[in-house]
Amino acid sequence: MKLALVYPRFKYQSGAPPIGLLQIAASIRQQNKASLDFIDTTYEQEISTFRERFRIGAYDLVGLYVMTAMLDDVALAVREIKSVSPNTKILLGGPHASVMAEHAMTIEGVDAVCFGEGEATIVELIDAELDFASIAGLLHRVEGQLIRNKARMAVASLDALPFPAYDLLDDHYFDQCSALDIVQPGLRTTSILVSRGCPYSCSFCQPTLSTIFGKRIRRLSPKRIVELIKWLKADFAIEAFSFVDDTLLFARSWVEELCHLLIEAQTGLIFSCNTRANLIEPVLLAQLYEAGLRKVYLGVESTSQRILDEVYQKGTTIAEIKSAVRAMKMQGICILGYFMMGAPGETVKEIRQTITLATELDIDEATFSITTPLPGTYLFDRTEDDIEVDLASFDYYHTPVYRQGVTVPSSKLVWLKREAFLRFYLSPKRLYQTLASFMSLRGMRKNLLRLQRF
Repeated sequence: MKLALVYPRFKYQSGAPPIGLLQIAASIRQQNKASLDFIDTTYEQEISTFRERFRIGAYDLVGLYVMTAMLDDVALAVREIKSVSPNTKILLGGPHASVMAEHAMTIEGVDAVCFGEGEATIVELIDAELDFASIAGLLHRVEGQLIRNKARMAVASLDALPFPAYDLLDDHYFDQCSALDIVQPGLRTTSILVSRGCPYSCSFCQPTLSTIFGKRIRRLSPKRIVELIKWLKADFAIEAFSFVDDTLLFARSWVEELCHLLIEAQTGLIFSCNTRANLIEPVLLAQLYEAGLRKVYLGVESTSQRILDEVYQKGTTIAEIKSAVRAMKMQGICILGYFMMGAPGETVKEIRQTITLATELDIDEATFSITTPLPGTYLFDRTEDDIEVDLASFDYYHTPVYRQGVTVPSSKLVWLKREAFLRFYLSPKRLYQTLASFMSLRGMRKNLLRLQRF
């Protein structure tokens, strides 16, 4: 059987690899189940070239990854595949497929949708010679009617999975990743994901994460993580890595064991991670720093306590955010703050308050995005009637989604987002750093890609 896995990202290039697809590719190869190709449009975006690969390839099955913000890209990819290879079966997977499987099936040309974790589903589907009816975790059609097969149990032990197939990545991923450029420009870097699930109830993430991964938090063992890092260094010459897990620091004893093993391993690599303000504690920070932590992505979201509590259900306070920033800077850790604007009911005054505090905080980088209620989240369910744009138009970099009167007017919101970036990066304490980031050819290239999101 001949199979292709496709990551159809035609916009917003970045160095963030599609780890989910790479994990599925590794599981297929581990079982020697099929001839496998990996097709990624991130760095090869010519439609004619993409189409030709499928005309020549004559694949039996093509699996495509889909997030809500990629719906247009997925529809384009499916259309091109079916135009030259109409007998190829099309399977969708990923976050949007899991939380809105029926909606994903409305994309013309799609034969089935995988909901939940996909490693075992696709291996069993290959074994069953593409008999959709017999495989748990699939939504498919029988005589025009949608049939949802039984749900699949989540992977019991992440340690049992093979390492993701990083060898399938274009080398640009390692060279273009800017996760730790603020610490040392030009580091060869990649992302790793070592857990599934999240214990928190933020309205813009949950219960989507629980729908996809289940309510139990699962993690790789610290020993397995160190093995992964050593492998990435030996085989791909990485100099740094970024944990992209939502809540890496949640389990204190697990983090401490991981720190101990990283220190003992003496890999010489530095890393970054995501965290919440209420998980920052000086003693743990010191351990993480010794293990190689040099940058934290901090979920601030808003500096209006009302918005944090009533809209985002974040469970953090402005005081905790300020305290966390002070603790990290005292430890010598760089910080990127995540901010959103345009929440339902948010005022211009509250948005400007967020911009002002973001600029005043002692953080090094910031991203400002437009509040976008992704399908399956509490925020989406609560405000669905107020959304005026189609799901395929969702783009938290450029497109406000709420109708007039629900939040700040769309045109005003777009300008406020731009104002936020300008005030932050052109503030006197960051101006030199901003200008310096353009001084190298690689730095200029990365900044031009970031400006696509401005």
